[in-house]
Amino acid sequence: LNLLKRDRQDVLGKFQGSFSTETPNFDSFNNFWRELRRGKIMRYQQIIQVDSELLNIESVYIPLKDEDGKVYKIVSFAEKK
Repeated sequence: LNLLKRDRQDVLGKFQGSFSTETPNFDSFNNFWRELRRGKIMRYQQIIQVDSELLNIESVYIPLKDEDGKVYKIVSFAEKK
């Protein structure tokens, strides 16, 4: 939130890539989340414009599984490159 200079309410309900400078590709987005739901660790890189600065953000998404091997949560770590 600090990096994006946004409030929590600004990001709730937004999809991954919402703040990217690139045009969203919903087929790619759906495939990305399909793979996560299957348990695959995924990486994502995007350029975000915050005020007049372009930020290169690199993220990793890690599916967490329950004792039955079903994905129940996905955690993400992101950093500015």
